[in-house]
Order: sequence, then C-alpha cells, then structure tokens
Amino acid sequence: SLYVKITDADGYYQTEIKYVQVNSGKIMAEARGELQANDKLASPEILIRFPPLPIPEEGRYEVQIWANKMFLGTTFIDAILRK
Repeated sequence: SLYVKITDADGYYQTEIKYVQVNSGKIMAEARGELQANDKLASPEILIRFPPLPIPEEGRYEVQIWANKMFLGTTFIDAILRK
C-alpha cells in the first residue's frame, strides 16, 4: 500500500503513481486517478492498495508520484539478494 498526503493543492489533478526499475527506466506498474482539492489549507490523503509488486532482480525501484504531469516526489526500494 502507498499513503500520500498532499499539501498546498487547489483544483483538479490527474494523478499517476509509477513503479519504476531505476537501472532500466522500465515502468513495472502504474496507477492513475483524479483528485479534486478545494482548499489550499487542507491536506488531502490518498491510500492506494497495490497487488504484490514485481522485483525481478537486484537493484533500486522507485515509486514516483505525479500530478498533472508534474513530478511531486518519490520513495524507493533497494532490492538485494539474501544469502
């Protein structure tokens, strides 16, 4: 699951969440939605539940957040093989 809290938003936004394999730039999964924010002082919260995300190999994977095609931020997963 992914929890996102948006601040300083006012208006209509087309949102995208992208799960990206950083080494290759390949988008492994994505979700799209809409957000209507009517008060810049409010902080809309979004909870997105994903099915299990693929991790085909070691490396860094990012979860990127976009609104109206503008990059808002990212978090990452570093996958390493356990021996």
